[in-house]
Amino acid sequence: MSTTTSSSSPTDMDVEEVFPVKKKGRPPGTATHPVHALFVYSPVDKISRCTVKTCTRPEVLNYHAGNLMKHLKAHHRKLHATTLAEANKFNSAPKKRKLYPSTLNGVKMSKPALQVHCVRLVTESGLSFKVLDYPAFQDIVKPLIDSMPAADRFAISSKTIPEHIPEFTELVRDRIRSELEGKMVSLKVDGCTKRHRYFVGINVQFTLNGVSVVRTLAVEEMLQAATANNLRVLIGIALKKFRIDARLQLVAFTVDSGANYVLAGKLLAELQVGDEEATVENAVESAKETTAETTEETATPTAQTVEEVEVQQQAEDDLAGDWLHSSIELNQDDFSMQGVRCACHTVQLSVGDALKMEKDLNKTIDAVRKLAKYLLRETHARELRIAKMPLPQLDVVTRWGSTYDMLKSVANLRNFLDYTFQWSNSARMEYDLSDEEWERVDGILEDLKPVRLATTQLQREDITLGEFFAVWSGVVLALEKRKHASSLARGLLKAMEQRAKAVPYKDRSKGNKQEPLFHYPSFCAAVFLDPRFMALLTPEQVQEAKSYLLDLSDRMKNLEDPTSPQSESESDSGAESDEDMLLEDEDEGTALFRGLLENKNKERLAVTGAAQSSTGASNNKASRRATLRALLDEHDRTTPPLSAKENVFTYWEKQKMLCPELYALAMVVLSIPASQVSVERLFSALRFILRPQRFGLSSRHVDDVMFLHANKDVVRSVVEELLQKKPPPRRPSATED
Repeated sequence: MSTTTSSSSPTDMDVEEVFPVKKKGRPPGTATHPVHALFVYSPVDKISRCTVKTCTRPEVLNYHAGNLMKHLKAHHRKLHATTLAEANKFNSAPKKRKLYPSTLNGVKMSKPALQVHCVRLVTESGLSFKVLDYPAFQDIVKPLIDSMPAADRFAISSKTIPEHIPEFTELVRDRIRSELEGKMVSLKVDGCTKRHRYFVGINVQFTLNGVSVVRTLAVEEMLQAATANNLRVLIGIALKKFRIDARLQLVAFTVDSGANYVLAGKLLAELQVGDEEATVENAVESAKETTAETTEETATPTAQTVEEVEVQQQAEDDLAGDWLHSSIELNQDDFSMQGVRCACHTVQLSVGDALKMEKDLNKTIDAVRKLAKYLLRETHARELRIAKMPLPQLDVVTRWGSTYDMLKSVANLRNFLDYTFQWSNSARMEYDLSDEEWERVDGILEDLKPVRLATTQLQREDITLGEFFAVWSGVVLALEKRKHASSLARGLLKAMEQRAKAVPYKDRSKGNKQEPLFHYPSFCAAVFLDPRFMALLTPEQVQEAKSYLLDLSDRMKNLEDPTSPQSESESDSGAESDEDMLLEDEDEGTALFRGLLENKNKERLAVTGAAQSSTGASNNKASRRATLRALLDEHDRTTPPLSAKENVFTYWEKQKMLCPELYALAMVVLSIPASQVSVERLFSALRFILRPQRFGLSSRHVDDVMFLHANKDVVRSVVEELLQKKPPPRRPSATED
């Protein structure tokens, strides 16, 4: 490019005429400073020549604005002042700069997106923080980072990414807070021990858009003794974090048979978070702060041991009744939070009770376990694999379900062991089962089959109380047919009957330590609003259900915003279908229960002359309770039976516009959890997150990581919304040219 000068060179006073001058020797690109208009650049000589006619030293090295401004300051002071003022205006204007997203080979990526996805990698996916330091991972992300503008580049490592976890966790908590606002919810709580550390998992279950959903609130480490009061305080802190009012919003509290958890639920319904809770909360937060920097290298403070937990539970079992009636005045009002016993846990305990009483059968189980271990030896396992036979399973002695699977896996090998397996005489004498023992194995499998199938059905997180009652009744009916031929069936029936009863305190005047498995107010209400099973209720239970629903409606009214309609009735999205409660191939217990249900429905229809009809509800607030009572009576008289395989949530979605009052009540009571399976699965995930290699993870990191891991669907919705937001405009610094 040739170097030229303007035909009419400006003087120091001709400032206004200088800026419009176009540069002819400008290098490729747009000028970044007003001073460039006063110079012409020669790329050959790499010299900038001043266009001021009176300039005595017009040549300046290179084209950098700093050098050109120094020239003006030294030789043209008035032009320097004017150009500097113009430059300040130029720098203060926001520059149009595309920060989001950067594109690499057509793939869009930005700084916040990359940070969020790295956070998800170590939380939602459960990978170790050290993965971020792996050379292979760094080779993957380095091109993405290098493609970003210099101001957006950042480091990805096991030290930097964990710093973003609390901020992202709070965004997800905000989303769940908005879901829980004004909702009636049920609580599920349980504890587990990982080596010397004791954790408490807290879940809530409620209805969202016509579907029962489960949200994990916290996985808190107990840094104090696991007493009922400390548990109540810890749970109260978690509820307070999500703005849940225990007095108004909690409907049910589902726990296992642990005395400290049962008592914690009773205390939670009566006490508000106060000074004592604040003291414990400060202690917990202080302990977390001391370990906040702990990642995966150091150990955390020692928590309560298993033995201490068991001793404490036994002590509370003996003293709970005295404490309830001497230290704390419980308000036994018409409506209080209902304690619900975990269905799955109760079934497991019933089978355990029955098996303990069958000593002969236990000897047979021991013989099968011994045979399974023999077949899993290297030589014999190779023979089974060559014959394309499945290997037998070993059981966990404390898990009867695994014992059932072991018995079944060995029973399937009986023909192979009798006719094909290469036995030595001594091995056959020591390990093989006799014909009598094989018959006992078949009998055990036959007796436990209904319970095993029921356990599978009870694994659903959203199983309703009515569905649980149907599954339990099916098992009872199947065992009734075998009780005359099997002592194990009789023992199971007796154990299930005993476990279903209420457990009173030693001083019976103090009430029940544990409520009955069935036939309590919220159970009756859930079955009453479930047309599949409502025929099973007695007239007394129907009246109890109606009274409970009236009180529940009063409490729900207190949660409503007076200026807005009922929140439950505002939802306009349809219910999603769940998997059927019953298996497609009905087992014997299910078929028997279906027959019983059909007979009960016929009896009810014969008495009421039921015919489906719709009712109009009065909107007069003064008569709201009377109107609701009339709606409940109408529901009792006119609702036809629904097939047991139908989805009850879908049924109520269809009734939502016809009877919004009953719809709102149904969405609450049908979401009362019959089991705490979701918390058990939470602890299974905790075992994955808190592996031996990262056992030193701090309490705060464990809570945040588990919270994000358990609420994956909420995390994904937050990520989608976060990445769709446009970033705020970036204001360039005054030093940028």
